[in-house]
Parts: sequence; C-alpha cells; structure tokens
Amino acid sequence: MPRTVTFQAVVVLMLWCAVRALIADAQATPLERVEFESASQRLISGGLIRGDPIQGYLAKPDGAGPFPAVVGLHGCAGMHDTTKQRLADDLVGRGYVVLLVDSYATRGIEQACKSTAFATFVRRRPDAYGALDFLGRLILPL
Repeated sequence: MPRTVTFQAVVVLMLWCAVRALIADAQATPLERVEFESASQRLISGGLIRGDPIQGYLAKPDGAGPFPAVVGLHGCAGMHDTTKQRLADDLVGRGYVVLLVDSYATRGIEQACKSTAFATFVRRRPDAYGALDFLGRLILPL
C-alpha cells in the first residue's frame, strides 16, 4: 500500500507542477523586443560614428505611471529566456519599467566566459548608457 500512495503522490505532484507552469506562462509579463544604439558614438575626423545596434526586452507595469526604471545587463553567458522572464515578472511586479539589454544577439556572440571576458565586458559598458538613453526618450504617460 505505501508504494501505491507514493505513486499517487508523485502523479498528483507532477500534475500540480504542470498546472502551475501553465498558470505562470499565462500570467507572465509581456516582453517587447526593442532596438537601440549603444552609446559608443564618438567624434572621429569631424564625423560622428554611430553606436552598435543593440537589442533589448522592455516590460512595463500597467497604469499611467510615471514609473522608475531598471536597466538589466547579463553576465558572460548571455541572458537566458527563463532569466529574462523572471526578472521582468519580479521587477514589473514591484512597479518598475525594465529594459533587459542583450549585448550579444546583434553582435553574434553566444557567450564570452573565456579569456576575452574582460574585453567583452568593457565593450558592453556603452550598451548600458545606450539603454539609459533609450529609456529617457520613451514617451511614457505622466
């Protein structure tokens, strides 16, 4: 008898997990894919060099706002879909506009956790400033 109860408990637990996953997906904060320029613009020979195109994921709370904002950057392994969704759900749930920057997608980088990690990190710093500029130019209702 204990084996039957254990099997039933496992089946119930699996069904509960499946239902929770479906509910979580239905309640997930929508992420809008956006593009902006890295702030690596600089004056060279009298001309302005445009920054790298960068993609990000924007999520906003419901309501009129104004809202505080967070710029999220990933580590050397990039930002996985599960991480993006959890950050968006948590921060939007706390009332923040969130812009999660994906510095690797438009540059064709999968991960940079090897010896070039520091060089990649330094190159990504302007991405944060570009994201901040992008958020500053959003027309959010006051």
